[in-house]
Amino acid sequence: MTSAHKTARPLVALNPADAEALRGRGYARLNQHEYDRAIEDLTAAIALNPSDALAFRFRSSAYAAKKESNRAHNDDVKARQLDRSAR
Repeated sequence: MTSAHKTARPLVALNPADAEALRGRGYARLNQHEYDRAIEDLTAAIALNPSDALAFRFRSSAYAAKKESNRAHNDDVKARQLDRSAR
C-alpha cells in the first residue's frame, strides 16, 4: 500500500463525499494495479465533481490497463474537453 493510499483511506472514511480524496485513493489504487477498485473510486469522484478532468484521465488509464479501449477513449476525450473549457 502506498503512502498516498494510506492517507486517502481515512479521508474517504471521514467524508465519503470528498471528491478529491476519492480521486486520490483511486489514483493510488491505479498505481497499485487495483484497476477495478480504482475505477470505483474514480467513478464516485466524477459523480461528485463531473468537471474533474484529472479523475477522468486517471479512470481512462485504469480502463486502458483493463483493455477496455472504448471506455478509456471516452474518458480521455472527456478529460481533454474539460481541460480546454478550463482555459
